[in-house]
Amino acid sequence: MTKIIIFRIAIFTIFLLLSYLLSANYQDMIGFALVLSVGLIHGANDLLIIKKNSKFTSNYSQFSPFFAYIGVVILGFTFFYFFPSYALITFIIVSIYHFGEQHLEAIPITRSLKNNYRVISILSHGIILFTIIYLNNIKTVNNVFLSFKI
Repeated sequence: MTKIIIFRIAIFTIFLLLSYLLSANYQDMIGFALVLSVGLIHGANDLLIIKKNSKFTSNYSQFSPFFAYIGVVILGFTFFYFFPSYALITFIIVSIYHFGEQHLEAIPITRSLKNNYRVISILSHGIILFTIIYLNNIKTVNNVFLSFKI
């Protein structure tokens, strides 16, 4: 196993243990701190990935990915405001794919692997991850779904 995979497994195990050892208040504080630190870095990293994969080279066009990213965020807020139930389901599906993709990024995948199998493996990994999160917080998840009338 590569060092990054071992590191990810260790971090996952530590936070899983902390979820059983710490009260809900401490978990919330840690969660907010992580969103404000790692979440912001993650968003900035998304922008760097978009910029790296972008075909544009002029100074003007370098702002295009940023404005597109902000546009997607605003569209997401608008979607949640007008269609909260559909937006939540869409958010879950996109998150499943995104987390599966991010976690499998460290695993070297050969070019011979067909795109269909790659998508299936990404979705499977994301579904497993979300299932673990949801089952460990089933009461909260049910309350959220009920508040969205799902």
